[in-house]
Amino acid sequence: MKLKFQFQLFDSEEGVDEATLKYVKKWVLSYMNTKWRQWKNELKSQIFDENQTVEHIVENCKDPRVNLDQLKTLVEYWLSSKAMEQSATNRSNR
Repeated sequence: MKLKFQFQLFDSEEGVDEATLKYVKKWVLSYMNTKWRQWKNELKSQIFDENQTVEHIVENCKDPRVNLDQLKTLVEYWLSSKAMEQSATNRSNR
């Protein structure tokens, strides 16, 4: 895989050492993970109703950023007995 980005020190032509690159990569991936989890939580709180069907939830999602095929898969998971049990357990542990 080719390197697509080159990190440089501020106001310098000097590149960044390997240890710093590893730290930055770890931080970026952690930040992306946090934002992804926040996004899923926000989406679920806006559209999910366990009393509705998968089709109804997907049809009523008007967010243009959401891929409806992926949403359908996610809602099917949210409505699965495994996910519902895990959600109940997590709720009681808070």
